[in-house]
Amino acid sequence: MNIKRPTLAHKVKAAVGIMTVGVTAASPSSKETLTWPYKRLADDQVQYETFIFLGCVLAALLPALPENQIQQLLKDQDERLSEVLWIAQQGDATPSRDEEPYPD
Repeated sequence: MNIKRPTLAHKVKAAVGIMTVGVTAASPSSKETLTWPYKRLADDQVQYETFIFLGCVLAALLPALPENQIQQLLKDQDERLSEVLWIAQQGDATPSRDEEPYPD
């Protein structure tokens, strides 16, 4: 497959697709779009690049977020993790929470 230089938007879409279905189920075109111009990388290399690439994109966008949105994202994550903790405590897993890091 020979593809032209993908835009950042195309690479983000490919990375999200790879993350959604998993690297082994991702299409060859998605993998090549993300890793262009490099071809035939091993799945573990593509998976690693997916995480690194999306992390870099998100980190670059953070300065544009207002502080109240950042705090809301952190609060939402805390609520999700609290639910995970509650579910885990019903079984054998024992995650713990150290302190209240983000006051309301």
